[in-house]
Amino acid sequence: MPPQPPFAEIMRLARCLGCAALLLLLPPLVRSEEEPVTVPKTKENLHFELPPDWPVEKRGGLVAPIPIEEYLAKRFKMIDSRSAAMEQRVKTLEQRVTGLELRVRKMEERVKKPVPAQEPDAPAGAPR
Repeated sequence: MPPQPPFAEIMRLARCLGCAALLLLLPPLVRSEEEPVTVPKTKENLHFELPPDWPVEKRGGLVAPIPIEEYLAKRFKMIDSRSAAMEQRVKTLEQRVTGLELRVRKMEERVKKPVPAQEPDAPAGAPR
């Protein structure tokens, strides 16, 4: 198979990156009805309306949600770990695709090889 032009390779990579971006963006867009965006939280008779994973703590005698910087750092760490896992999965899938492409090329080469001509079978009972 002749080498692919750079444009084809660029398009293949663009499709892979597009799929990865879609996987990253899809979960927030497809939110289940059971998972609320915010939930009421009560601690020491104080009521807060926060995302389910935003903790409320007592610091320096004050009861309050943790600072937004800490909450966002926690969220970004979670997103970073999910992103790293997805990148690893994409690499694994790319390796499998490369292996499959190689197998297809080998099969195509086998199919393209000319079959050696065989002598036609003599009719039954005819001398050889």
